[in-house]
Amino acid sequence: MSFFDKFFKETVVKKIDVLVVGGVGIDQIIKINTFPIQYQDALLVGPIKEYVAHTGNGVVRGCHFLGMRTHLLDLIGDDWGGDLIKKDFEKAQIPFSYCLTSAGTKRSVNFVDKKGQRMSFYDPRHSEVESAALEQYLNLLLPDTAHVHLSIMDYVKQTFKTIKAFSGSTSTDLHDWDGKNNYHRDFAYFADIVFLSDVRISNKRKAIILDIFNNGIAKYIIIMAGKDGAYLSVRDGILLQHFPAIDIGKDIIDTNGAGDAFVASFLYGHCHKQPIERCMLFGNISGAYACTSEGTHQFPINEQTLLKF
Repeated sequence: MSFFDKFFKETVVKKIDVLVVGGVGIDQIIKINTFPIQYQDALLVGPIKEYVAHTGNGVVRGCHFLGMRTHLLDLIGDDWGGDLIKKDFEKAQIPFSYCLTSAGTKRSVNFVDKKGQRMSFYDPRHSEVESAALEQYLNLLLPDTAHVHLSIMDYVKQTFKTIKAFSGSTSTDLHDWDGKNNYHRDFAYFADIVFLSDVRISNKRKAIILDIFNNGIAKYIIIMAGKDGAYLSVRDGILLQHFPAIDIGKDIIDTNGAGDAFVASFLYGHCHKQPIERCMLFGNISGAYACTSEGTHQFPINEQTLLKF
C-alpha cells in the first residue's frame, strides 16, 4: 500500500488546518552573473539544479514546517517530474492527493543572478482534465478543513462552486497581477484573504484594492513588496498600512519562494487567531528567511525560529 493510499484510507477524517489546491511542479534553477543576459551562442553556467517547487508546494510546505496539519491536492503528470514530486512529499510526510493528467507535470526554468533576483519561464501544462476528479477529493477533504488556499490554476477555478459551499476561510495569491487580467480577477473576487505582488501595481494600489473590496468578499488584502516589505488593507478599516521588511541578519542568496513563504506564515498566524498585525510580521520574517538559501522551498522556516523574532 502506498503512502498516499494509506493516508487516504486511514487519516482523511482527521482535521486539516490548511488545504492547498493546485500549484506543485518542478523548478530548474540556472545561476547567472547579472541581468539582462547578453545574447551569445553558448554561456557557461552551473550547476543547473531541479527542485520540487511552485506556489502551492511552497505554501503547503511552509505551513507543514510550522507545525500545521496540511494537505495538497493537485494534478501531476505520469512522468519523471510527477515521480519526483510523489517521492519528495512522501519523504517529507506531507499528505498529498493527486489526479494524473496527460498534459504532464508543470515546470519552470528560473534564472537567478548573484543578487538573488530571478526571472521565471513558466510552463503551466494546461490540462483538459475535468474538475470532477478533483471535486471528489474536495468533497472528502472539505468537511474537516479549516482553511483552503487556492493556487491560480485554470482547473482550480472549475472547483469554485464546490468550495463556495465550504464553511471555512479561503485565500489566494494573485502573484504579479496587473489589475486588468480577468483570469486573476475571478480569484480576487472569490477569496476571503487576497495576496498579490506589488511588482506591476505600485502606481495603482488603491484602485485595485477598492475594486476587490467592492466586487469581492475579501476581508484582508495583502500586497507583498519584496525588499520594501508589505501593505495591508482591511475591509471597512485601514487602507494600505505599510509593514517594513525585516532584516534577519543574513545575506540574500535566492528570492525564489519568498512570496509563498510570506503566505504560509501569514496563514499560520491567521489559523492561530493572532492579531492581523502579527500575521503581517510573521509574513515579513518568513519572506526574508526564504531568501537566505538556494532553491525555491528547500528550507522553510520552522515555528521555533519564526517565534524568535
